[in-house]
Amino acid sequence: MQVAKTDYFDERSMYYNFDKYCQNYGDETSLKIPKNLYSSLKPVYTLNILRYNAFESERAFRVFKIFDEVEQKEFTPMIMRIGYFEILKTESISDNQKCWRKFFISGETDDTAPDYIKRAADVVKLVNMSEEERAVAARVDKAIADYNAGIATAERKGKIEGKIEGKIEDVINIILDFGATLSKAINTTKLPENAKPDLIRELQARGIEYQP
Repeated sequence: MQVAKTDYFDERSMYYNFDKYCQNYGDETSLKIPKNLYSSLKPVYTLNILRYNAFESERAFRVFKIFDEVEQKEFTPMIMRIGYFEILKTESISDNQKCWRKFFISGETDDTAPDYIKRAADVVKLVNMSEEERAVAARVDKAIADYNAGIATAERKGKIEGKIEGKIEDVINIILDFGATLSKAINTTKLPENAKPDLIRELQARGIEYQP
């Protein structure tokens, strides 16, 4: 991540990429062919998140690769990508890029974000928690893990029918018992997306307050 433009940052970003690629050389646990140390080299992808405008176009995200300009063909096998994400720019080519931009700027996500971006946001929130907040979060996660273990056992024994009504009740119980957010409770029980409106109506009917 780079907040302001510095001299030779382009060269520096390439150095990180190639250095990481070379670090894999000779790793015997990664050898694809015994005794051939070059077979331990792995493809490397780096993403430079820039809080300044580095390129002339308004496109926020771009990726460079090794490419034959004459034949218009990428080097094979693909061994590296060098990506740049200018978060001050708003022009994106996909919804996922818009979600990433919001996350990098605010640390927040919304319901439309892919699960892997939501997980990234959860990691950041955990890192920024105080020791007391982290302890509380750990207890909640432990309680949900215990709940999941119980559900798995019940499913194995054939005690749960898997009906939508039952899953809605499970979500409500997790919110009430463990103080989990609505999205975390839904992910835990794997409640179908089309059942979310029914769940919210049930919560409102019971007067249950919840966090999104």
